[in-house]
Order: sequence, then C-alpha cells, then structure tokens
Amino acid sequence: MTFPAFTTRHHCGLSAILAMTAIISASPLAAGPPACTCHNLESLQQDYQNAVYLEKYMRELAEHLKSIEAPLLKARQTDPDSYEASVEISSRTGPARDAYEKSHLKLPFSKIKDYSGPERVPMEKETCQQKQEDLDALENGSPCEAMADAALAHELFHRDNCNHIGVDNYWRRELSEIALEEAQAYHAQAANLKSELRRVLEDATIVYKGRWPFSVSVPGAMHVDYLFVTGTADLGQSSSGDTWAMTGHGTTTTTIETAEIAGRTCRPSGSVNSEFDATLTTNGLTFGLDIRGGVTGGNPAISCPGGMGMGMPPPDPIVGRVATGLPLKEGDNPVGGDWTGPMRGAMAGMGTVSGVADMVVSVTCTTK
Repeated sequence: MTFPAFTTRHHCGLSAILAMTAIISASPLAAGPPACTCHNLESLQQDYQNAVYLEKYMRELAEHLKSIEAPLLKARQTDPDSYEASVEISSRTGPARDAYEKSHLKLPFSKIKDYSGPERVPMEKETCQQKQEDLDALENGSPCEAMADAALAHELFHRDNCNHIGVDNYWRRELSEIALEEAQAYHAQAANLKSELRRVLEDATIVYKGRWPFSVSVPGAMHVDYLFVTGTADLGQSSSGDTWAMTGHGTTTTTIETAEIAGRTCRPSGSVNSEFDATLTTNGLTFGLDIRGGVTGGNPAISCPGGMGMGMPPPDPIVGRVATGLPLKEGDNPVGGDWTGPMRGAMAGMGTVSGVADMVVSVTCTTK
C-alpha cells in the first residue's frame, strides 16, 4: 500500500491528514474491508514500517534533489544569460531521482500481507483528480478498514491540496517539493497506522503464561525435578506514549515432581505459591517483559524410606527483565532467555541445573 509514487503532490500538515482519516472513517460509505483486529496485526505492522521508512527516504531524497536544484535556481536569479540558467531543472533532477531510487530504496516489505490493491494511485495528468476505480481498488484491496482509511486519507490530502493551490501551480513544482510533500503524507499515514496498532492490541486479550520443568542434581547425593507453572496473567491497563506499557497480576505454583536422595526415591508434597506483577512494554512491533514479585507461601517437602524427610524450598522465582525487543505477533510469542542461569551460578562446583522454560505472551483476538 505505501509505495513511493511520484505523482505531483503538495506539502500539507499532519493535522489535516489525521482529520481526513476521521472524516473517511465516519462517512456512510458502501461496505468496505472489515474492522481491523489482531488477525491483521502483521499487515498493520508491515504497512506502518513501510510508511515510517518512506517518510525518511522521501526527506533524504528531497535534500538530494535540492542540492541539484539550488545552483540552477541561483543561476536564474544571478546570471540569467548563463548556460546553467537555461537548463531545464527536471532534466537533471528526474534522472537523479531515478538513480537515487535504484541505489537507495529498499522497502522493509515489498508486499504487504493480505493487500491486493494497486501499488500506487496516480493523479490524472494536469488535473486534481484520481480515478475512482483506482481508489475503490485501494480500499477493497486493503486487509482491514483502518488501513484503507489511512491510505485513502493520504490520497484525499493530495487532491484537496491540488484544488487549494491550483492545478497549474500543483503541476509546476520541483521534484524536491514533491518528495517533501510525500514525506509529510507518509508521516501522517504512519501516525494513523500506529494509532490503529495500539487500538488493536488494546482490544485483544494479551496474557503471560507458561510452565518451566527444571532439575537440580548433585552427583551421588540428590536429584530433584521441579515444575514451575505461571497462571494466566491478563495484561491490560495500557499507559500513554509512543511506547506503552500493559500491566497484569498473576500467581505461580512450584511443585516437586520427583526426588531422589542418596539413591532413595522420595515422595514429594506441598508447593510454593507466589504472586507477581508483569509489565509488557511495546511499540506495536516488539515487546519487552518485566516480572516483579516473590514467594508468598507454601511448604514443599519430601519424605524418604527409613523415615528421612526434609523441607525442599525451590529456588527463588525468576524476576526482573525476562524479554527485550522480541517480535509481537498474533498467537503465542515465546519469552526466551536462559532461565536456569542464576541457579547454575548458585550451584557452581556443587551440581547442575537443567530445564527449558516454555513461557509465552499470548495475543488472542477478542470478539466485541
């Protein structure tokens, strides 16, 4: 959807494009794409990343073209009889633009997931109009409503501005002006898509959950298998900001599954129950996860043949930052990391700790 298109477009403000999006969203139009949900998360993320990239690309292209235009424009003012003053500016900036695009343009996503509309919607030559069938194809080819609205607002902004400055002025602009105007349009489109990413995630059900079987062994002395289970913690209560936080509260239970002491198989009992607070931070693309909490109660123990028994408290629960910069997608998002690391340090020289945690942040679409 967001592709560089050198139709002649004029610079306008972010607020205008945002307002246009609101108007489009509220208009009683024919049925178009469905409302966005977390099923469209990947498409939204790709479209947003392309828009952010294209804003930066267009600003840099504009500076490149201005460096070519500036001496020619200056010659027209200071030395109108010179050869430079007679050069048609577009004869230099056009090839320069094409060469710059060939060497610099590398979209994050060459095709947006589930988008089937046109790559660009050009303005009809010497007019302020775009073909309605192209606009319809853009809308109907969009995966969901907000993506269509953001793209249609982008195009409406150009048509309205053309009418505002006049068609003759609109088609006489230098290529650097066109690139700057495109940058502003993509900036606004990215803002609309970012807002929709946030709404979609706030409407989804996001939980932190999982299980972690691990073992502690001391050769010739003991082997204990533990199971750490994290109850579902719903993450909500979103904070404000470009990167926002979603918080939740949950409980964990750690039990002894099997135990062997001095060659004797022992019977485990009891568990340790803990409470924790989870904070997920996200920019709509990736996430980080912080855990705070501690042991709140429980008395795990083992009893062995011959009357021997003992309390067997598990290691302290994992707290702190457990994930940083992981991709956020619909479904289960694994929370990686070496969960046994702290225990291995404590057991250094005495025994071993092993086990792989299966902890996830799960994103599920909620029907409302």
